[in-house]
Amino acid sequence: MESNNGMEKTLKKKHFVLVHGACHGAWSWYKVVALLRAEGHRVTALDMAAAGVHPTQVEELRSFSDYCKPLMEFMATLPPDDTVVLVGHSMGGISISVAMEMFPRKIAVAIFVTAFMPADLSVPVIIQECNRQMDHSFMDSQISFSKEKDKTPCSIIFGSKFLSTVLYQLSPPEDLSLATLLVRPIGLYDDAEMLKETFLSTQNYGSVPRAYIISEEDKFIKEDSQKWMIQNNPTDDVKTICGSDHMEIAEKSKSDKLLDEHEQLRSHLQLKGQQIDCEIENLFDHADFGRMVHDFDEEEMIGESNETPIEKGIQRALKFRVSNASMIKNLSSSQVACDETLMENVMKH
Repeated sequence: MESNNGMEKTLKKKHFVLVHGACHGAWSWYKVVALLRAEGHRVTALDMAAAGVHPTQVEELRSFSDYCKPLMEFMATLPPDDTVVLVGHSMGGISISVAMEMFPRKIAVAIFVTAFMPADLSVPVIIQECNRQMDHSFMDSQISFSKEKDKTPCSIIFGSKFLSTVLYQLSPPEDLSLATLLVRPIGLYDDAEMLKETFLSTQNYGSVPRAYIISEEDKFIKEDSQKWMIQNNPTDDVKTICGSDHMEIAEKSKSDKLLDEHEQLRSHLQLKGQQIDCEIENLFDHADFGRMVHDFDEEEMIGESNETPIEKGIQRALKFRVSNASMIKNLSSSQVACDETLMENVMKH
């Protein structure tokens, strides 16, 4: 068994880059960020354009490439010899796939967490198949339409019933409350354009080691859909988190329980990092990891305050939400008051 000191020395050199799913933001990773940091990892959680606290509005985006721009810009800033563990949740799987095509040499391994995983299967085909296997509609989610004559759908924002029934049905209520307050619309793009923007080659995308983490009780991307993608696009490793919903990146139980789904997720990510070390000798030994560039900035969170990084992360997101109520159009005046209350109550959990 490897000594703790030796393992810590290796694991501290990992840099995880986390990419959220549709309508969510970097805030959805806040517990994973804290757990991975506690293990000594470097972690960057990014907001895609018009998501989380990113100032762009969904109406300003013209393509999926515009949406993924923050990830591509971040990858481009990494030093030439830097490599990261790239993790995508849900629709984030499409975003990291595009990054794998553009920056294959900067990614040690890509991990798809109950995510859309294209390759031989095109993005439109995957989304259509997953939607076909869903046994529900989008319920109270709101779809916006273009102002053109054809009135085509241009964006969608998940409703509270959809969130509670389909995405967060096994998650703690405080995480559902947070999501209800912080989700933002995501753009809906033309299939033909998506095909062009998400073209993936064997030489680039196919050269990056991949792992998939299956969520057993996912009602959004059903387990059968996840296995169907893996069967049609085999990965180097597959793990399953039992009894977890689509938001397996949110804790299933109280933090003092030893074996919850969140701990399993952290363990799977950590294990895959160890496997890459074994397969690619000294891959990270001389890496000069890029500094963190977004919401979970270490220097901003550490300071002299007694608040934990989790608490500061929530506060930062909620304060932005309150102060920018007029900018984020789906926020009602009653939600502003609710935000201020939640900022106090959520710290108790």
